[in-house]
Amino acid sequence: MPTAGRAAGRPGGVFPQKIGDKERVILAVLYLRKLCTLDVLADALGDVSRSLIGNVIREIRPLLVEGGLLPPPATTRYRTAADLLAAAHSEDDTPTG
Repeated sequence: MPTAGRAAGRPGGVFPQKIGDKERVILAVLYLRKLCTLDVLADALGDVSRSLIGNVIREIRPLLVEGGLLPPPATTRYRTAADLLAAAHSEDDTPTG
């Protein structure tokens, strides 16, 4: 019989989802565009495992394919989390129209 506040079949109770829906889609798009590897994404996030990111991609990819939203490959591939984050930061600093 589960203890109050704990879900049956889950040791330690209910775990908060580490990656939100928007982040799941972003991770899948980054990976599917071949911008970086699972290791680079895991390193960039810090507290999320490579296997969790792989699961997210396997979950989101069919939805993108079904919606005709599978992204094309990128021209740049980031080899480290620092490179990926620096590129994201420089995009944030770029003035728009």
